[in-house]
Amino acid sequence: MPTILKNIDCTDIDKIVDLFNKAKSSDNILTEIEIENLKPFTNKSLVGLSKLLHFINPNVYPIWDSKICKYFFSNGFYSKIGNISIYLEYIDAIKETIKSGLPNEFNSIKKQLGYEVTDVRLIELAIFLKSV
Repeated sequence: MPTILKNIDCTDIDKIVDLFNKAKSSDNILTEIEIENLKPFTNKSLVGLSKLLHFINPNVYPIWDSKICKYFFSNGFYSKIGNISIYLEYIDAIKETIKSGLPNEFNSIKKQLGYEVTDVRLIELAIFLKSV
């Protein structure tokens, strides 16, 4: 069950705003250190941060949650869900999948949704649905 933001850590608000602006305006992925610097803003939750980054730049950042993590790591996924390196590998894998070209089935999924989604969201959604 997700938690709501309770105590937003705004200690370095200028740095946080700069990093979110960087995430918004670029196709370049934030570094591990930059993501680590943003985690306190979202209750130290990589899951929460991934959701926020996805809304900021849905063309680059997929959502990372327990179902997605469990899809890749059926055993011991709880120890991996907060691992930034694994999240960055997940982002790279999605980028490579998009570069390689999405299978034709994805076009029919897009049509069935009835609203526009990015390729990043489409892949993440397919993984999520497959993990249920």
